[in-house]
Amino acid sequence: MARSAAGTMVDKADDMRAPRIVAVWVVALAGAAVACGAEGSTLGSGASEDASPSGAPGAGGGSGALLPGGGAAGSPLPPEREIEQRYQAPVASKRFVWVANPTSGRVAFVDAATAEVSLVEAGNSPTTVAALPGADDAAIVLNALSKDATVMRVGAEGIATRRVAVPSGGNAWAVSPSGARAIAWTNAKLLEHADPLDGYQDVTVVDLSQGAEKSVTLSVGYRPTRVAFGADAARAFVVSQDGVSVIDLSGEPRVASNVRLTDPGKSLDADDVVVSPDGARAIARRPGEKGVAVVDLASGALAVVSLASAPTDVELSSDGTTALVVLRETGEVAWVPLPGAIGDPNLVVKKKIADTGQTIGSVVVARTGARAFLYSSAVPEARMSVITPGDPAQAPMHLLLRAPVGGVFSSDDGASALVLHDKPPTPMSGAPATSYVAAFSLALTTTGAPPKVQGLDAKPVAAVISPGGDRALVATGAGTSGPFRAYLARLPSLSIETFELPSAPISAGLVPAAGKAFIAEQHPEGRLSLIDLEGGAIKTITGFELAAKVVYGGAK
Repeated sequence: MARSAAGTMVDKADDMRAPRIVAVWVVALAGAAVACGAEGSTLGSGASEDASPSGAPGAGGGSGALLPGGGAAGSPLPPEREIEQRYQAPVASKRFVWVANPTSGRVAFVDAATAEVSLVEAGNSPTTVAALPGADDAAIVLNALSKDATVMRVGAEGIATRRVAVPSGGNAWAVSPSGARAIAWTNAKLLEHADPLDGYQDVTVVDLSQGAEKSVTLSVGYRPTRVAFGADAARAFVVSQDGVSVIDLSGEPRVASNVRLTDPGKSLDADDVVVSPDGARAIARRPGEKGVAVVDLASGALAVVSLASAPTDVELSSDGTTALVVLRETGEVAWVPLPGAIGDPNLVVKKKIADTGQTIGSVVVARTGARAFLYSSAVPEARMSVITPGDPAQAPMHLLLRAPVGGVFSSDDGASALVLHDKPPTPMSGAPATSYVAAFSLALTTTGAPPKVQGLDAKPVAAVISPGGDRALVATGAGTSGPFRAYLARLPSLSIETFELPSAPISAGLVPAAGKAFIAEQHPEGRLSLIDLEGGAIKTITGFELAAKVVYGGAK
């Protein structure tokens, strides 16, 4: 399932963190992410581009005209590619940008407002960093070789650090909305050579009480891919191939239950699972099954809401009371009220959404739930539809985007969206040839203005939209191939300013409290470019003791 807003997980409704930093990062439009980090507060999930399409194993092909519900006539479509998940936020707290250096054992923190750079000692090989909400600018970094973490807090008297054991290690963080706890875990999908016999089932829960930091290591389900906190932070949820492990945080952390979402002996692609914001239930899209499975996380009771065809994506409304289920085969969306539809399937409302010849397969819901975006990345589809999650009767808005859709990032209210474009995932006979290497569009859903398309001469490395939807940032170029550029967009005016970068970008983000955007770049001694969000002036800092092996983490 797709990621909402800027791609946070528990997402999807994450941001009770204060202040909210919205940013995304990837090494290539369809490539694997190198880093990961803090997750949000309430719950959600995203679909994996590795997941098998419902009822359609393998990529599409063959000959004949493209069909809305399938590939070339008689051929199945490939799965939807949810590239939003591949984008990871660099770590920016209220005012600082945090970068770890595994070689030196230090972390650089850059004041985005003044461009002042400071260094702090961490542990042995600091890698994945996550920002911590709270009164102070703070972050936590995993030290890979010393199997611990360093908590770093910047206050009026400077920076203070504390070390805490993390026996499980990991490459990802989940942080509670209040910043009281963090969970270190390993996402095997981010490992280049994951041990095929390792389930990566150990997670470490860190109590972040200032001056009394401590940790507990627990065993959860096989190969976790999602870790999130409930809205009340009294429970955390680990989604894995076995189902959902519920961690009770009301006292000493413990695994209260392991709830299966599949039949015994079967595995689940954990990317097909969404947990409701209140932690009451989980909803799963199971490959090949015509419907969605709904499980009560307290009792473990599982029920199936049957539908006419196999879903290709499922997402929850912001309050968790309605599941939006995309039925690509018929071009429909099903509104599934929860828990009512479990006992009465007649409560399900299905509506034809796709315009003539259009394919929809993925959905992104804005954080407030005001709007949802429907598109497909399985075919070279250059259209997107916008619906109102709370009102099935509301007519959809159809937007012509001029280029194949790769991923969609929404502002909090869904009034604006940043859309990335790239070539289709697989050549499909009958599809129109396209010369697009890459592009992005800015879409407004309240004014009726045509989306603005910006062509790019290199693929995006980073993309970000602000929570309020008034700024968007895209950085392009990777490795030794240029040109290296940053594009700063202002909305709703749809004006775009282009900046030349001195070297290849690695990541990008926004620091609203400092009024800056930042682009981290490749350089043996570290390089960071800061762009003023109002005036547009750019300043580049070079040489602050960062190595090429820097790992960036942030909101997932």
